[in-house]
Amino acid sequence: MIPLNLNNSFNQVKEESDLDIGDLKLISTGSPTMTIKRPNLKLTLKHLGKSKTNTKSGFNKITSKYEVGKNIGTGTYSSVKLATEKDTGRKVAIKVSKRTNSREMAKKEYDTLKSLDQKTIIQPIEFIENDLKDESYLVLEYFAGMTLDKYIEEYGHLNEDETANIAQTLSNCLSYLHSKGIAHRDIKPQNILINDDKEIKLIDFNISKEGKSKCTDEEKLTKFSRIFYTQISSPLYAAPEIKGDKLYTESVDIWGLGIILFTCLFGKMSDSKEPICFKDNTNNIEDLIQSSTLENAWLQQMLLDCLNDDQDLRPSSEELLEYF
Repeated sequence: MIPLNLNNSFNQVKEESDLDIGDLKLISTGSPTMTIKRPNLKLTLKHLGKSKTNTKSGFNKITSKYEVGKNIGTGTYSSVKLATEKDTGRKVAIKVSKRTNSREMAKKEYDTLKSLDQKTIIQPIEFIENDLKDESYLVLEYFAGMTLDKYIEEYGHLNEDETANIAQTLSNCLSYLHSKGIAHRDIKPQNILINDDKEIKLIDFNISKEGKSKCTDEEKLTKFSRIFYTQISSPLYAAPEIKGDKLYTESVDIWGLGIILFTCLFGKMSDSKEPICFKDNTNNIEDLIQSSTLENAWLQQMLLDCLNDDQDLRPSSEELLEYF
């Protein structure tokens, strides 16, 4: 047995007690000195090194740097808090993710956002983990507004000029994203922030992904150059190819753009809880678009093209720019 002097830092251990930590057995003898079995010494030190001090520092870093305020958003495994940076007075949004898989997704989201630089995409500030509470904190720029779906509910649909501006803004954003080989994969009204000036931000990149190139010969790439396998998206707004368990491309984001523009012009897409891509729903949506009295013929055509059931017939993000 090897004596290990822990001084006064372990005085809280009860006298004459055995403390089991996994395969470790620390034996207190009533003094600040403990004995530890030799075979587990290395593991013991490693275990003790991963102490509350280290894990708690993540939480302490948040509270020491930011004044955390009210909740401004809630998801299944995460919430968003409004906070103020103490040194600068800058407002930020802190996305708090719980559970291991949600924390991993938040870290991937941070890494993705850090690699992007486009004004319509929400910008990351820092990422902090807190193992003690099994939480992570993704600190983002704060954009004063609300999600598009809530805005439409409160103020009604947008006019054609406002929708056209959003169409151009999002088209430029998607062109940038897709040029990086990245698809957002969850473009929907809940992931668009809009303010009183009708400026927007694209948020929630937790399931965004860089797709695999269809082939290595750049000359042979089609207009949709990336391919994805994971069937993941919000079911209500998912593109038909995702619901059909098919391989799909970044064209799912073009479908998402169609969803956004329809919402801007007509409000809520459907009272049905069935996915929008179900045939009856798409037929109804197409009829509504075609029978509408939009002054901008190009906007009407863009809507129909983006919501095409066939992913290969939708415009690419580069082709979107030709509508303006």
